[in-house]
Amino acid sequence: MGKEFNMGQGDKAILKGANGQAALSLEVQEIIDGRCPANSNCIWAGYASVKLFASDKKGENKQLLLCTGDCQSASIEATAQTAIEFADVTYQFTLLEVNPFPGTGQDNAPKQVKLVVEKL
Repeated sequence: MGKEFNMGQGDKAILKGANGQAALSLEVQEIIDGRCPANSNCIWAGYASVKLFASDKKGENKQLLLCTGDCQSASIEATAQTAIEFADVTYQFTLLEVNPFPGTGQDNAPKQVKLVVEKL
């Protein structure tokens, strides 16, 4: 919790709180990368998004969408950062990166998202 970490589509992670006990479980359900490839001239910068499924230790479940780039032009009502409340605790989820970037010669490599989750 509070540190950057990478996940791929279908990956699951257990995030531990300050006491070392499981606080949240997280699953990457979908990664979409529609960004303009490197060294290309595009009409639109595009966007990258990740759909996450999160649950707390009490079994409360939430689905969230994070998006970076030109999300509004794609009619996506999400940003790279959002706060979600589970019972009495609020967590901030931040999408830092989606890798590899299109057009960098690694287009067949599995997509990874770099995230950070912080307890507020």
